Amino acid sequence: MSFPIDRSLSRLYAIRFGKGFQYGGDAFAFIYYLAWVNNIWVLIDVGFSEQKLAEKMGIHLFSVEEKIRKLIEPESISAILLTHSHWDHIDDIEKYEKAKLYLSKNTFGKAISENCESTRKSLKKAREEGRVVFLNTLDVIFDIFKFELVGGHSEDSGVFYFEYGGKLYCIAGDECFSINDIKRNIPIENAFDKKKNLQFTEKCFEKCAVILPSHDNTVMEEYPQISSNIVRVI
Repeated sequence: MSFPIDRSLSRLYAIRFGKGFQYGGDAFAFIYYLAWVNNIWVLIDVGFSEQKLAEKMGIHLFSVEEKIRKLIEPESISAILLTHSHWDHIDDIEKYEKAKLYLSKNTFGKAISENCESTRKSLKKAREEGRVVFLNTLDVIFDIFKFELVGGHSEDSGVFYFEYGGKLYCIAGDECFSINDIKRNIPIENAFDKKKNLQFTEKCFEKCAVILPSHDNTVMEEYPQISSNIVRVI
């Protein structure tokens, strides 16, 4: 699969596919991102849709498929960037059998050993078909997204930086749970490596980065609404 050299980010959507969490309360959101990079649709994380798991974890899943289809056909997703291996970020990977996957080798290994059978099967199939690209920290994808392996939230946790309109943005995965915490330079409480997470938090605070996390419902309030569970960031 080849990509044209001249690329620019022209659209970015936040998609909320769930809300509520037994460890985070009713305001805890579940969000992934959809970007249009010239003629390429790119997902950053993919979420999950297992109803029994959602019920077990106190999560209410939203039916967003039809709303997404008003923007794109899921079959047109050409690439997926993954922040880390946790189930709520990666377990719907089986829905995208043609997309190229960009993730760290650590994320791939952890998902193969720890995630559900369908995720393991999908990742193995993607690698066999040559659709897996392993990312190293500071790798740049499509001349836009700069990957950084942070390793704060979890051992394999990473983020994607990009610049738009003179601002630095960060799709932060779970390296932060609250936009307001980054603005106040407050790291997450429960981290695999608190020092690394603090370094990330301080970096974003000092650079006044626009943070796009995966679990802060504020994202859905700060940007123009496309539908009840989709907002346009760019």
